[in-house]
Amino acid sequence: MDLHEMNILEMIQKHDYLSQREMSEKAELSLGMVNQLLKRFLKMGFLKAEQVDGRKIRYLLTVAGRQYLSRLTIDRASRSYHEVLKLKSGMAALIDRYFDEGDTIPILATRDEVMDMLIELLEEQGRRYDIIEQPRPGVRYVGWTYDEDVLSGKRRGMMINMLDI
Repeated sequence: MDLHEMNILEMIQKHDYLSQREMSEKAELSLGMVNQLLKRFLKMGFLKAEQVDGRKIRYLLTVAGRQYLSRLTIDRASRSYHEVLKLKSGMAALIDRYFDEGDTIPILATRDEVMDMLIELLEEQGRRYDIIEQPRPGVRYVGWTYDEDVLSGKRRGMMINMLDI
């Protein structure tokens, strides 16, 4: 829930004139969920609501809302950092398990942030690597796959593994 809360509060911080429907569309949440979050934020004192004209409501972050958003942001950054460390540790263990010290490590993947992290790790270790775009039979590669949400096409997670082709 923290991610949804953070998204809604960030939207309000940047665009205080968004309707609940616009927030719902941008956050990819149901209108009911956005309404529930806004009511909770108002009750907790994180937001202030002003009637602008007719049915239009302007939401403003209070000092408490800014503090809460800051805490959510710091917590998210900390969790992300620890996940990156865990991923790097997993990469190192996989490489140590399957490759000898002097081996050139073939990487089968397209350039993305995971490849950048792997290359950084290999360079820190003084290991040689080769980025392969087309698989060759009989070669073991370091590669990864993403778990994607079929409906939205968004990444939900990833798994790094050895690929024997």
